[in-house]
Amino acid sequence: MIVGKQHYVLFVLQAVRNSFALDIVGKLDEEKIVGGTPVHESETRYPWHVEFGGCGGALISNEWVLTAAHCSPVLSRGGTARIGLLSKRPEDNNFGQPTISVEFQTFIPHPQFTSVVAGYDYALVRLSEKVDIVPAQIDSYGYSESLESIDKVWPIGFGATSSGGQSSDLLLHVEVNYVPNSQCNKDYREETITDNMLCAASPGKDACQGDSGGPLYDATNKILIGITSWGYGCADPQFPGVYARISEGIDWIESNTGVLLGTAPPSTSRGPSMVPTLSSAPSTSMGPSMVATPSPTPSPTPSPAPRPTKAGFLTRKIRNIFKNFENE
Repeated sequence: MIVGKQHYVLFVLQAVRNSFALDIVGKLDEEKIVGGTPVHESETRYPWHVEFGGCGGALISNEWVLTAAHCSPVLSRGGTARIGLLSKRPEDNNFGQPTISVEFQTFIPHPQFTSVVAGYDYALVRLSEKVDIVPAQIDSYGYSESLESIDKVWPIGFGATSSGGQSSDLLLHVEVNYVPNSQCNKDYREETITDNMLCAASPGKDACQGDSGGPLYDATNKILIGITSWGYGCADPQFPGVYARISEGIDWIESNTGVLLGTAPPSTSRGPSMVPTLSSAPSTSMGPSMVATPSPTPSPTPSPAPRPTKAGFLTRKIRNIFKNFENE
């Protein structure tokens, strides 16, 4: 995310300015999840989470990673993707969870991206080799459009715990509430929250610098709905965190990857919000989506459930039906 008022300034090492003489912090600097807890202490793991060293991402197929276009300064020259990383400290031995490092050269930002506040903050990274890891299920049907302010979602990353703070050596996650775009537009009076953005916030909790490009995950329904993008400060009570809404970029994502993402709509359970429950000591369980072997066991495919009746959701469902028909 970024921190600031009006003008967006992209940076890798430090923020520079804005029109109100306040610092702007691009969320690919050195910060981490605010108010979060270590993922390794949770029963829920994210074996598809990708760490690029300054930005995050999510594995969405056996060779493609979804991240943020504003991560271009970090990713455009290629580098190494570390998948399944829980800790950067060698002595932790990644808490027993398998992790792999894969080189990449291909970085594809969305062609309509100009700045985070203008939207379209989507990008794809193609790995140099295919991996045997179960990818994240992403919102290809407009599921996020059915969310309400009572719904809980989870930013994930190695970013900072406070605005301008130090990066985390541990992968963190935090539960925040979905904020409807109508409310988010009222909060950001100087900016426009577009259809390809979504917002989330809870007191004292947020994504922050270093979390850029990382996932916003609905842990209850096991679906990736957003990409960490920008915001004014980190956990500022007046301003929610802003994320790229994945369902609005699905046509571009599928056309570039050649993969039809999502074959069934997600569950729409409104069950207990605290899905990533904490244990009293670091857990050695790999959770439901990974076993203690180099290759995780595939998670069960969510069964179809009654879908939201939003127009955008139905449009995407019809679009996917036609795509599946064309590919048969």
